[in-house]
Amino acid sequence: MKVIVVDSRASHHFLPKAAPDLEIHPLLIEDTNQKSAYKIAEQINELAYDSPGKCLLFINVKINYTLPSNFDFYYGIQILKEIRVNGYYKLPSRIRKMPIVMYSLDFSLERLLQINPEFMVIVSPGTSYHRLPFQFNYEQLKTLSEKKIMRLNDLKPYFMPSDKSLDKRHSYANIWAANQFIKNYKLLFPLDALNIQSDSLHERRGGRIRDIQFIYTDWLDEDYRIRNKKVNQIRQKVESLRQNLLTDGKQKQIILIDDQSENIGVDNKGWRFIYSEMLFGNSALFTSLSVSMTDEKMLSYFSDNTDCVLLDLILSNDDKEKPTEETRGAILLRKIKKAFPMTPVIITTASNKAQKRKVLRKIGCDAFWTKEGIDERLTPIGSLNRYVELLQAVNRLTSKEFLFLKKSMEFVKKIASKKQWWENHGWLDHQTQQYELVEVKKDEIVNKLMQALYLIRSFLQNKYLEIGYRNKLEESFWLSGVIIKLAAILEYLHTGKEGTASTELMQGRKDYLGVKLYDLRHRAAYYQENNTVDFNYLGNFMKALFCYLQVKPKRESNQEDFDPAKASMIEIIYTSKDYKKFYVKAF
Repeated sequence: MKVIVVDSRASHHFLPKAAPDLEIHPLLIEDTNQKSAYKIAEQINELAYDSPGKCLLFINVKINYTLPSNFDFYYGIQILKEIRVNGYYKLPSRIRKMPIVMYSLDFSLERLLQINPEFMVIVSPGTSYHRLPFQFNYEQLKTLSEKKIMRLNDLKPYFMPSDKSLDKRHSYANIWAANQFIKNYKLLFPLDALNIQSDSLHERRGGRIRDIQFIYTDWLDEDYRIRNKKVNQIRQKVESLRQNLLTDGKQKQIILIDDQSENIGVDNKGWRFIYSEMLFGNSALFTSLSVSMTDEKMLSYFSDNTDCVLLDLILSNDDKEKPTEETRGAILLRKIKKAFPMTPVIITTASNKAQKRKVLRKIGCDAFWTKEGIDERLTPIGSLNRYVELLQAVNRLTSKEFLFLKKSMEFVKKIASKKQWWENHGWLDHQTQQYELVEVKKDEIVNKLMQALYLIRSFLQNKYLEIGYRNKLEESFWLSGVIIKLAAILEYLHTGKEGTASTELMQGRKDYLGVKLYDLRHRAAYYQENNTVDFNYLGNFMKALFCYLQVKPKRESNQEDFDPAKASMIEIIYTSKDYKKFYVKAF
């Protein structure tokens, strides 16, 4: 049996001299600065290459005894990591699977793990640990020689992330997430992947994260041999979701704000390029705003037609050590929501912590998408589903409901900016034939409209992105509350004699559309299980309400045989040319 001993002294003498079958080969290292750990691994490979039988490797944890006692990244363990993990795709299989004995003159195993939890690798399968002095006998060595590591994945439970370099970790996380997307894309769309010219990102990724790959192991190619049926199902889902992001053949208007939007360190391909491929399957890049801009300059690129915003939480090195609410991403979120409160925003982040989500949700975030992390260890199917999650989030935030919300916001702005018919309006009382002036403060109307829009936004967030609702009755309870809130505007516009019901006032003043709107309010307030209030019901009410608020009603109908008491709301709207024109084009 051949035994290779890697140390800075002639420590091979500790092996039992009574074992004549041992063939001891010392590999002495006098200066760890002269050779990289991988170069040592290559030397071990050369020594073991011509061994026809079993081969054991002994490595001193510290090797260089001149290092200070608190030095917490020992050279011997660097060599171990090169053999077991970093060199997995470069060293021969026989060397990677070689049984290894780590030993130390100073530390017990427990003490070594306290110094640095990354040393968990030394208790992984195929690796033994001993503190000198100890006595080996031949049978123990024979047992050790039978140990081997069969797959790289066997090591995963023994790696503990403790990288303290925040800058480096942020860079690694983005490169890893980009690399995983490229793997997924090649799996789902092998022909299209040839056209995105992203091989360089995949090839050069290894060099950037090799020094931490002992913690964050990559998937083996064999793990990606997924059944075609499952891949086809995910591919069909992706294609369907992509199709929904087109309106009349045009891409939805999306704005990206990410510090690595243009470059993730490789060939000027950043998140803008990747998101475009993910969402639309092409490189027709959408708007990306440079983080070097001022916040005000960024906001100047927004409009009411912006369909969705992808906003990275960490936009500078300083953000990494700040509380969530003080990061530039969170500050920008506040400003976006203040200027464009109904424009949906997806926060993209590498963190999935519930506390962060709670803080950002309170600020106004509509959805979260977590870039695949290097320490998540997703299965290949899990990785593909993470890709699908982004498409689903963008689909939901650009759905008809959210578009309705944005359009409603436009109407509220118009109402607030222009003088409306109901300001300083006199209602004709048909009993007294007197005009009754109702003093209306526009701010009161606008506030009620905005409160209703915020309630609708919360409803959509809960339904599609967070909590959800157990049944249609719960949805009806929420939506009917919004309608009742909006109907208070009608009551405000028809303030009159004390004790007179709003419906009675509207009928006496021949406010036909107001009566029908209030009738919808009553039906919503007393909904039944078999006649629940859904989003279509709410939409019809709001569409008619905006028509009512922005188009001055006529005193009488032009149709002689028209009976408003028997007519439906749509029939009333269609009797007025102005009503009809607004209503048809409203949404």
